[in-house]
Amino acid sequence: MKKTLVRLTAVSAAAALTIVPAMAAHAAPWDGSTVEVGHSSWDAESDYLNANDADLIGDGFDEYTDVLDTGLEAQISFDDWSSYDSLATNVDADLDRVVADNGDVTLTGTASNSVLADNNLSAVSEQRYYVEGDLFRHAVTYTNVGTEAITVDLGFYTDWGSSSSTVDGGGLRAFQNSATSSLDLPVDEDEDAMAALNDASAMWATHGDECDAPGTMAWGDAGAEYSATVSEMSGDSWYVHIDDVTIEPGASATVVAFILWDPDTLFAANYNNDDCVSADQITWADGVAANSVEFDTFSGRLNVGLENANVINWTSSAPIPTPTPTPVALASTGVDASAMTAAGAIALSLIAVAGLMLARRRAA
Repeated sequence: MKKTLVRLTAVSAAAALTIVPAMAAHAAPWDGSTVEVGHSSWDAESDYLNANDADLIGDGFDEYTDVLDTGLEAQISFDDWSSYDSLATNVDADLDRVVADNGDVTLTGTASNSVLADNNLSAVSEQRYYVEGDLFRHAVTYTNVGTEAITVDLGFYTDWGSSSSTVDGGGLRAFQNSATSSLDLPVDEDEDAMAALNDASAMWATHGDECDAPGTMAWGDAGAEYSATVSEMSGDSWYVHIDDVTIEPGASATVVAFILWDPDTLFAANYNNDDCVSADQITWADGVAANSVEFDTFSGRLNVGLENANVINWTSSAPIPTPTPTPVALASTGVDASAMTAAGAIALSLIAVAGLMLARRRAA
């Protein structure tokens, strides 16, 4: 880690009401240190509310990648970022761990400290580690537990692995809508690069390095209720802000960001963090950038589990499908077979009643 962070204390995850599993799942308290999915072993210790790095694993293979030093740390400010708090570490209780039927793993915890409490705000952090191993999602739901509307600035901080840029295999490799920009990629990650991203309304960008694994950060889409912008880009440190978010009493707002990388390709190539071959690093970064077009629409696996959440920095492009009822089979007469069965039952009941009445009359 290259930064000392202000830390919030986190408690039990019971209040995560707006983020729900999309399919049957199995929940349990969790006090582990890694989440292994696909060829990824994510550093996700039980006292963290974010991911820190991922190793490459498989078939006895375990290689340090330094793709991240800090992944999608949630941040909050009540004074236009003159100061801020980071929802990072030190949980008082084990995180809740849920494994979905498809193998996705989620870790959930509720952050709490005097800053949030003084402003009548709660914050639930949900980390989702996708079964493919290439994708990490951090969704944070802020709920106004007071009686008056709250306006707050929200954000995410990502610190990529050690950056040795200028430039070759490192630096800013790609970003959404880069074709509309005059920026000649790749470039160092600095204020000029940040301005180009924001001018292009980019909602994702790819980071490269001479030795460390490349990755993409995605932070929203331009058509969302609240736009996310890159507020600082200094080498491998990226800050994204979602400003002036108003939350009404009793309401919730969820902000979502992603980290994408390509462990399968690195595993197949026998990636070694000590082998710093620019041509390979460029090829791998280009591959991650090509895969990043997934973020152009907030659908499919990206919004799974967020069906009931009020996500404010993304716009769902694919509504949740309504199941189509299975047509009822018809008898050869063209009449609904189930209706015929019901009618027959009623007729038999009437016959039985009539017979009973007739028998009583004869007895009389």
